[in-house]
Amino acid sequence: MNALLVEEFGKLLGPMQQRDKDEALQIKMDELKTLMMNDSWLYIRAGTKIVHEVHKARGGLIRADFEVREGRLGRVCLSGDFFYFPGKAVTRLESRLEGRPTEEAPTVLTQFYSEEGIEIPGIKVDDWMKVLDVRGR
Repeated sequence: MNALLVEEFGKLLGPMQQRDKDEALQIKMDELKTLMMNDSWLYIRAGTKIVHEVHKARGGLIRADFEVREGRLGRVCLSGDFFYFPGKAVTRLESRLEGRPTEEAPTVLTQFYSEEGIEIPGIKVDDWMKVLDVRGR
């Protein structure tokens, strides 16, 4: 593996050890290559920004992957290592954010927390905004 890649990924993921690929991994890599190297997967519309952000909140690590197209959130995927209740709360939050103008994210989050009765210990609206705020990007 490229030494620079090992160094950079190591900063994010911790120490890395080189290993040989086993047959199952190679089969999966070949399968994904077929899927991800076709034109429908690679096409990104001009003016679309792909965003991946991570934030360590008191309640755990939160991640957001999404697109910004014409000032609107799209393909919102929220994840992390935190606990929440009820069980489908994060999926419902993703749905509420989908298609909304980026500047409405704080309002959507505040309403979501107050209306849904969601419990995410140690993660507040401000924490979500650290991964959803696209200003200056």
